[in-house]
Amino acid sequence: LEDLPGYRSVGVGRDDGQEAGEFSPILYDSHRLELLAADTFWFSDQPERPGSIDETWGNRIPRICTWARLRDRRSGLAFTLFNLHWDHEAQESRLNSARLLRERIAQREGEGEPVLVTGDFNAGESNRAFRRLLRGKSTPLRDSFRERHPKAESVGTFNGFEGRRDGEKIDAVLVSPHWRVLAAAILHDNREGRYPSDHFPVTAKLALPRPAAGTAEPGKEDSP
Repeated sequence: LEDLPGYRSVGVGRDDGQEAGEFSPILYDSHRLELLAADTFWFSDQPERPGSIDETWGNRIPRICTWARLRDRRSGLAFTLFNLHWDHEAQESRLNSARLLRERIAQREGEGEPVLVTGDFNAGESNRAFRRLLRGKSTPLRDSFRERHPKAESVGTFNGFEGRRDGEKIDAVLVSPHWRVLAAAILHDNREGRYPSDHFPVTAKLALPRPAAGTAEPGKEDSP
């Protein structure tokens, strides 16, 4: 935040719902975007209880999703972004997390508005939990990277701080049908072999159609 003037952050620590433990925060440009609402829920059978873990799900540490409903100050369009970190060990946890996330997307304020889902899914593209998100009936999601690079093969996003690319793509920016994907990438930047994370960053440049004045129909495309 110190290096990004004008940006603000929402999110809480997964251990106590305040400062303790890992965050899954959302940083947003407050000059461009107005925060309408935000919260965090836990991937468990008690999603509102900070630090909650459900033994039947199989994960040993709390897993969370932070969401924010934002309005573009230029166009007036609102959308909801969900940012998450799924469990790295338990497939049952990932499957249940996909189900809960689907429920929260369906229950969101601003029903019918655009949705973004970002995060570390700890699940490859063929994993049932990840595929479950893409097959949703009410708000189907698309992988922005695959939208632009459908045949790319060297797509591993876990690098172990070593730059390796031989694994699966377990990080993604997922978009609802409202969005047009202008560009998407997996960034392999490093400085003399030193990487900023044990995962490669994934990026997407997106645009929404802006309603024509006085109508509810899509008109000129908004700037990204």
